[in-house]
Amino acid sequence: MTVRAVNPILNVSDIAETMSWFAKHGWTVGFEWQNNPADPNSPVDFAAVACDDHEIFLCRNEQGGRGKGSNAATFGPDEREGTKAFGCRSSSTTSMTCTTGV
Repeated sequence: MTVRAVNPILNVSDIAETMSWFAKHGWTVGFEWQNNPADPNSPVDFAAVACDDHEIFLCRNEQGGRGKGSNAATFGPDEREGTKAFGCRSSSTTSMTCTTGV
């Protein structure tokens, strides 16, 4: 098996504002997924920013997170990881500057 990419998913409250922040550091829009593509005013719920061959996914308000269903555990009834955990995770960084061609 060859792993070509691992894409972190950041939970954000405002995708447009987050993409603007990344743009200031040299990142570009990878894609935007609207809640209702037929409505041009529909909010973007899922998106990506890109730098060279790297992407970071952005999800709005834990869109796509675990814990919304009736399952008592994420990995089956005998596992310890309960449904209170969310799929969208984030961590602090000190620098996100895109340095192309490195």
